[in-house]
Amino acid sequence: MDLHQHDLDAQVKKILDMGVTVRKANVTIPYFIEAVPLPTIFRYRGVFFERVPSVSEGTSFKLSWTVFANGCFDYLHLGHIRLLRQAYEEYRGTVIIGLNSDMSYKALRGCLPVFDERQRKEMLLALKYVSSVHVFSSEEELRNLVISVRPSVLLKGGDYRDKPIVGEEYVAGYGGEVRRDFYVGGFSSGWLKDTLMNRMRRGTQ
Repeated sequence: MDLHQHDLDAQVKKILDMGVTVRKANVTIPYFIEAVPLPTIFRYRGVFFERVPSVSEGTSFKLSWTVFANGCFDYLHLGHIRLLRQAYEEYRGTVIIGLNSDMSYKALRGCLPVFDERQRKEMLLALKYVSSVHVFSSEEELRNLVISVRPSVLLKGGDYRDKPIVGEEYVAGYGGEVRRDFYVGGFSSGWLKDTLMNRMRRGTQ
């Protein structure tokens, strides 16, 4: 069940606005509900709240965050690992990946990926930070995937600071977070590819 902001008690909203502290602490949130009764499980700003036993006066809810990121992930490198690890550790929730299909990759890069979509999906799922991987073939499919997942956080690396992110208007519309500030450490698939090619050329000289 989704609740709009105006449906929530002022004390609840005040605590939810402390999102950074709550997110990093990963704790249950006690608060007092007088005028607005809340169900056992509900979703607000893309975050799931589940009622749990409370030892203090009031009501406690445990938070569950869902982070969504998308990309090609052909040359899986340290930048990818750090981004996914940071998301997993900061939110302590579910990390879902949207993966470009082989045809989508070709449309973007002009060639087929080194690893096909099944292999790339398998590599991503081998990471403990990743909960699920969904392959998409077009921008429309990606947008529909974001709508279906309805994430708490839509994530891209710092190299997307000035670039649009598919689905960001939808996520921002219900109060979810859109983040472009995750650390990728200067690594990129292009950098890795160029580095390998340069070393191969030097090796043949």
